Amino acid sequence: MIIVFKVYWNENFCDKIVLFAEYNQDVTLFRLSNNETYDISSEKLLKKKCDLNCYFVGIFMSTLKNSVSYQNHVGSYLSKLFHLKKLLFVQIKINMHNLSKHVIDYKWNDILNYLCYEKRELDSAMAWLSTLGGAFSALGDYFDNCAIMAGRISMQQFKLALKIGDPQTVARCRLFYALSLIQRGHLKMAQDLIRNVHQDAVTYYITDKRLRRMCHGIWTKLQYEWNKKHKTKAKNKNSIV
Repeated sequence: MIIVFKVYWNENFCDKIVLFAEYNQDVTLFRLSNNETYDISSEKLLKKKCDLNCYFVGIFMSTLKNSVSYQNHVGSYLSKLFHLKKLLFVQIKINMHNLSKHVIDYKWNDILNYLCYEKRELDSAMAWLSTLGGAFSALGDYFDNCAIMAGRISMQQFKLALKIGDPQTVARCRLFYALSLIQRGHLKMAQDLIRNVHQDAVTYYITDKRLRRMCHGIWTKLQYEWNKKHKTKAKNKNSIV
């Protein structure tokens, strides 16, 4: 079964979406198709028309393109509505028209206002935490309590970055926490964390040269701390002997 939605404005073609049915035993799933050619005989062709306002058509087409669940709901509903059978081709022509009065979407405007306000506050909180975290991290080489506080601030930044949805900032917060671990002597944990972030930076969704340089810089500090630790152990061993 194939369902084609064609959108027209003043008889001019604007857009098209093709849904095809996948049959798996008793379950029928509808998916988008990029196929432009179909071998359909006239007895298997069903044509329908409808006139809809442009606001609804825009929402309908956008949701249909982006939501797999909505594709299944629409396909199943039309199958029951038209009593469709397998291998039937359905073409639905949608003619768009303007409303006599345009709609102001106050509810969506309120949602956008809230999201913009939340983003602004999150960015402000992130800036404050970055300033505080940098100060405590600078003192973390000399005072353990400052290194601990820098680690806590990094965790708060990490939570904010997750809420903002910025993978690069999330990765940086993980590196800040790794730096705090190094300052507190947890070198093995820091090593694993830096490797994981670097792996993401070079192979997956994050493509940021600065992030890779941060990994290399903190890795250099980690190597320095490893060497200093080994030298201290060797010195203590020699002094005992």
